[in-house]
Amino acid sequence: MSVRIGAYMDLLKNLGDFNRKLDAEIKQHKNGAVHQLLAHSYLFYLLMMVVGLFVDMAWPVEVVPSDFTGPIGFGLLVLGSALIYWAQKTSANFAKNRRSKGAIYAEDFKHGPYMWSRNPTHIGLLLILVGFGFSENSLFLMLTPLLSFLVTYYVFIKREESILVERYKDEYLKYKNQVRTWF
Repeated sequence: MSVRIGAYMDLLKNLGDFNRKLDAEIKQHKNGAVHQLLAHSYLFYLLMMVVGLFVDMAWPVEVVPSDFTGPIGFGLLVLGSALIYWAQKTSANFAKNRRSKGAIYAEDFKHGPYMWSRNPTHIGLLLILVGFGFSENSLFLMLTPLLSFLVTYYVFIKREESILVERYKDEYLKYKNQVRTWF
């Protein structure tokens, strides 16, 4: 699985070309398509954080009085890390938590943080990156994760969910209707 940073620069230049490249890559890795999308979306967050760092170095803009940035940033970093850990632990136990060994039911998806959000790892990553922005007291390091969050939703998560609907059919649609995308 080779991932090129150049593909993410294409996203910034031309979203249409990037979408076609991503679709072609997903078709090559049909069984691991969801994990492929997740890897791309996480790398996009990383790329945008690096962009935010460079913009912050060129034009540093503080947001709040520096007395508050450390505790707020640390709290968000801890909260985001805990949420990601919980979501990953829950995903790892998916087979163990299923109602039956055969069919998959909507309730099978509703464990851990997945009871409240279909994308808890993305929320956790957002909290970590915004927490880093607070700890650095940087406007751009707080804004680039929000931009990443929006792009990730429209480019990656929509595709991920269509793959999950294709794979799990009506049961995933039921889960999707019962649990919100974010909160």
